[in-house]
Amino acid sequence: MATKTSRLVQRDYRRYSTGSVASPNAVGLPLTETEQRQMLDCEDVIRQDLMTFFDVGSALLTIRENRLYRAEYATFEVYCRERWNIGRSYAWRLIGAAERLRLLPPDTAMPRPINECQIRPFLKLEPGEFPKAWNEALARAKDGKLTEKMLSDVVSELCDCKRHSAQAKRRTRLRKRGDAPLGNILVLLHEAKQLLLKGEAERAIATMDKIEVLLFSASPTL
Repeated sequence: MATKTSRLVQRDYRRYSTGSVASPNAVGLPLTETEQRQMLDCEDVIRQDLMTFFDVGSALLTIRENRLYRAEYATFEVYCRERWNIGRSYAWRLIGAAERLRLLPPDTAMPRPINECQIRPFLKLEPGEFPKAWNEALARAKDGKLTEKMLSDVVSELCDCKRHSAQAKRRTRLRKRGDAPLGNILVLLHEAKQLLLKGEAERAIATMDKIEVLLFSASPTL
């Protein structure tokens, strides 16, 4: 067997080195009709495998939303684990991808994510935020290449914008309400602590409610 393998290696080396066939790294060489058919068949298989991630997610989403598992399984998580040997986190990633893809416009001209790696960063965002984020990623793609770093950067920037916007809204609400009387809050915190130590939970809860009013009410009063 080893001798036969050695002869094959030597034969291929002679073919490539003598120029009787092109180097495996050569580009632009035409395919024969047989090779073209073989290429199409292979790409059909690859395309189906790439879509499996999203198809499975869509199917799981339908099963979860309609509780189609209920005849034999108590929960969706149990169904995934016992029927398909899929853990909760992986099932949720599959479903998350399907939820987001459903929100893209039905425009075949718009490129879709082609694998799990391309959509995984967007799972950090709410489903409704995906179309805008995906459009931004496509706009930044150089020569149509969506790199992992670029996708992560788009998501990180959107998350930062959301956080800054939330902080700005919170500061605006605080300014409208005015500063809560810190002294009163500290007194009430001490009172609530003492009540808890005495076992007077109901009175402690009532005191905490007063603190909440001071912090969040538009016109705080004791």
